[in-house]
Amino acid sequence: MSDMSAFVTGKIVLSGDSSPWDHLEDIWNEAKEKIKQRKIQMQTNGGGGGMALQVGPDEDDDDEDGMDEEAKIIATFKPEVEPLDPRTREFWKRHFGTDMLVAHGTANLFGAVMFALASVYFIKLSYPEITMIMAYRAMTKDPNSMTFMERYFTANEMLIALWMVTGAFVIPIFFVVIYEATVLHEMKHALIDFLSIFVAFPLSGVLNLSVHPRARGT
Repeated sequence: MSDMSAFVTGKIVLSGDSSPWDHLEDIWNEAKEKIKQRKIQMQTNGGGGGMALQVGPDEDDDDEDGMDEEAKIIATFKPEVEPLDPRTREFWKRHFGTDMLVAHGTANLFGAVMFALASVYFIKLSYPEITMIMAYRAMTKDPNSMTFMERYFTANEMLIALWMVTGAFVIPIFFVVIYEATVLHEMKHALIDFLSIFVAFPLSGVLNLSVHPRARGT
């Protein structure tokens, strides 16, 4: 009876052996016939003074159709087998979700690393003496003497931190958009993610411009 309960309630069978349910359809059909016969007997003997009640053909057909549908659902149900082999694709899809979820999860992980690195610079800038030194270098060094990389990306600690924040928003989602559009062919989701880049980049870009070496007006 415990095996029957496990089948009907849909509990997972780790062994994957479905042989106990091979004859379930025959058992169900037999039980269905007994239920029909018992129902007819109750309707026949349930009238006042032993009056016989006839079951209409339409009502009988409706009951049979309903039970046939239930029998079909239960008879075709197979117990779920837990994928246990980590070398298979089914195992990873079971535990990490669909390809789209894996892509977004990977992007979130990359973004978290970028935010953590940016936090290191923000913590460094929380010391007053570091901020004063950074401001002194920014005010005294000529932007024209800087290289392209230094002028736009690495001129000071604040600029580096803000570019990391921007990268955490933009870079991983950009690759997710390409993956969704070219591999998954999910253009709707790719467009939604692209719009998130379109919104995030200008918002973070304004902060980047505020600490750009040429922003000091010299």
